[in-house]
Amino acid sequence: MKSLPNLMANDNVLIRYTHSGLGTDDVLAVYISEAGVTSGMALESKGDLFLKNALSSV
Repeated sequence: MKSLPNLMANDNVLIRYTHSGLGTDDVLAVYISEAGVTSGMALESKGDLFLKNALSSV
């Protein structure tokens, strides 16, 4: 699995996406940090998981 962050200019992590090893479009989870909330990316700091069905869609 790969973890890719969205960063601000001062290198604060706003959002971190975790991808499977199958491909970059295969997002498994997302975590929004307090810096992400402060910058307006989300209303609260939290993590979400994506569950895939048999067709590999979420």
